[in-house]
Amino acid sequence: MKKNKFNLFITTASLVLIVGAFFMFLANKSGAQANKESISERLKLTQDARKEIDKVLKSSHSEDTTMDLIIILLDNYSRHKNLGKKLSDDEILAIEKDLNLTLPKSYKLFLKHMANGGVFYDNPINDIRKSIFLSESVEDIGPKIEIVGERKQILTNTLLPLTSVDMNGGSWCWLTNEVTENGEWPLAYYSNLDNKLHFKVTNFAEWLEILVDNRSEVISELDINEKLIFIKIT
Repeated sequence: MKKNKFNLFITTASLVLIVGAFFMFLANKSGAQANKESISERLKLTQDARKEIDKVLKSSHSEDTTMDLIIILLDNYSRHKNLGKKLSDDEILAIEKDLNLTLPKSYKLFLKHMANGGVFYDNPINDIRKSIFLSESVEDIGPKIEIVGERKQILTNTLLPLTSVDMNGGSWCWLTNEVTENGEWPLAYYSNLDNKLHFKVTNFAEWLEILVDNRSEVISELDINEKLIFIKIT
């Protein structure tokens, strides 16, 4: 009888150990599977970015400065947030018809090969399909505003925001009435602190280069005296 009880005890203990080991195995397997899925997801993002880079390199525009900058952005894909889907030529053409404007070539390359909007190193670029002119988006702004450093006023119904309002209360705007010979538009930073335009840059490629080189808010790199910055992101 004692021997039977002892055997029963051994059998029960063995079963407990086996069941415990089984559940530990399942837990470890589950954790490993989750980790594997996470790695797999990150790998897929990297592979997708590399495919896009290869596509860009094969493009006839591969020597263009904008394309070089887009490749760098794609190489740092994980640093960007809330990216919109890339647009086709037909979709871009439809947007141009709605705006009654021809978008700059450099920006169209960005829309086709990078994204239609998103947050790039803390710079919130708009979805172009939802963009409206500054005269419509800023209350009581008036028909014209000054551009600092130039003796002229800019019509607010020609200022198309590239970025949404940032933490400093400003946004980068296209000067659509100043079309250069190659079809590019300059950009300037609108600040609601003084209701003026600041830090005019020649074109989107120049703006993008500042973004890529510094990997931070473009305005924070140009406004070295921090007159327009509430919060400096580090």
